[in-house]
Amino acid sequence: MPFIHDKHEVLGGEISVFKTKQSDVYQFRCWIPDEKKYVRQSLKTRDLETAKDRAKKRYFELMGNVQNGEKIFGITVDEIIVEYLKRREEDLLHGIVSKGRFTAITNYLKQFSNYVGGKTKLAEIGKKERHILEEYVQFLRNSGKFKTTTIIQCQQAVNMLIGFAYKLGKFHLPKLETQQIRIRGDERQDIRRKTFELKEYDSLVYILRSFSSKKHAPKDEIEKRLLFRDFVLIAANTCCRVGELWQLRWSDVLKYEEIKDGKNGAKTLVKIQIRAETSKVQKSRDIICRGGEYFQRIYSRSRFTEPDDLVFAFESADKILAKKEFYQMFSACMKTLEVDMKSRKISLYSLRHFGISCRLRAQVSVFDVAKFAGTSVSMIEKYYGVFDDEMSRNVSLREFKIEEDGITENIQ
Repeated sequence: MPFIHDKHEVLGGEISVFKTKQSDVYQFRCWIPDEKKYVRQSLKTRDLETAKDRAKKRYFELMGNVQNGEKIFGITVDEIIVEYLKRREEDLLHGIVSKGRFTAITNYLKQFSNYVGGKTKLAEIGKKERHILEEYVQFLRNSGKFKTTTIIQCQQAVNMLIGFAYKLGKFHLPKLETQQIRIRGDERQDIRRKTFELKEYDSLVYILRSFSSKKHAPKDEIEKRLLFRDFVLIAANTCCRVGELWQLRWSDVLKYEEIKDGKNGAKTLVKIQIRAETSKVQKSRDIICRGGEYFQRIYSRSRFTEPDDLVFAFESADKILAKKEFYQMFSACMKTLEVDMKSRKISLYSLRHFGISCRLRAQVSVFDVAKFAGTSVSMIEKYYGVFDDEMSRNVSLREFKIEEDGITENIQ
């Protein structure tokens, strides 16, 4: 080939290392007999000996894949997705990725597969070079079904897949061309986390008392409703994600602390640890918060109180009350509260948002709130820093008061 120069045969001619007129970085090429095609990749070095070493390593990796029956060029989109998700399952087992994140990646790749066709050969996507992802993003935008943040995450997930395929020598590009997606000011406001107003939360707490009482709850539902009530109160006080709470074990409840409060009597603080493997951001954190009495109430009623038992266990020590029932009870309370969950975008997750908003209203620093909630300062500012009329008056008059931890005084 006239454009190739500085060519060197390696392993008796099984592979070649060379440069092109367009670049002084060494390239790698080897023949795959079963598929009658050459694999060609950049070795990302200008040093010949380093290039030869990398070429040998890559050759043995490819031959190992061939011996295992894997296709280098003929693999389909669905097949590479299966391989990639198997690799990510290992990350899940080792706590590198959370269950929620793994599920999200799976769904994003399923969407991409539906768009390009799961049986399409991965190599055929390359015919459109880098622009297939741009077209996919435009398709998602035009559908009107996806938020901008979701589209950004879809784009990232697809390129993670492509990078994986490239490292295996099954795709010729390390990534696809992406669009720079910006969240507009009005859209940024629209995606701010929906949460409860202070009066709504007070009403919810009142409703929960009746909802879980012997007078109003069916006999076979009382235990479930009591557990649900304490879950709601713990979620609002700890600012934890729903998944983090559902994976809490009694060994994660580290200690209680009784403190005196001149106005409202004693308070029970609780120190809990969120393990890295249960956190969305894969970082552990210890937090001290109000709501210790709710943990104590659950402990006193539960049949499962060994260190490794789940706090919200119901049917067995390692199985929480069915998530479906959590959502059904929450919907029932919202109906009583006359809150339109769909239009307001209220969910169980809104309890975390409410807790964070209260701490911001209590003038806790954004840095401390971020650390407490297990998120970044930028995320707090972008999604949770809702500057409503009450907060505006507080800044202007410095007379709006709320307890230091952000929970109103009359919450039980």
